[in-house]
Amino acid sequence: MADLNTRISDFIWKNLEEKHFQARKNPFWESLRKTGTEIWLDTGDINEAEANWSAEMNALTTNNTFLNNEIQKGNYDVFISEAKPLIRELPYENRVREMAFIVNARHSLRLALKFGGLVSVDLHTDTAHDIKSIE
Repeated sequence: MADLNTRISDFIWKNLEEKHFQARKNPFWESLRKTGTEIWLDTGDINEAEANWSAEMNALTTNNTFLNNEIQKGNYDVFISEAKPLIRELPYENRVREMAFIVNARHSLRLALKFGGLVSVDLHTDTAHDIKSIE
């Protein structure tokens, strides 16, 4: 049987089929990009990103608040239910942190595949002073 990290990775990537968004050019963002600026769209909401993403944009930023908004919409109810058995044997604190990672990774991959840019990802706040947990 594969180790936990491999099973989690396989689960996160399973059935990930985002259709690439065809962005249009925007003269305003194009002129800003010509100054050498990289343009990052600050949203985790896929619909909002579709409405605002242009061909000149490099990346999206997400954070725990944005992800929480997506979870509250119900977008990850089934995914979370299916993820629970993977981490059932972990201590409670680790389950919370791993579930946050699993959902964050899935959502960030969806954004990256859909928009073709980089995505910044916030780690769970419990990892702020625990370098070993993120190695």
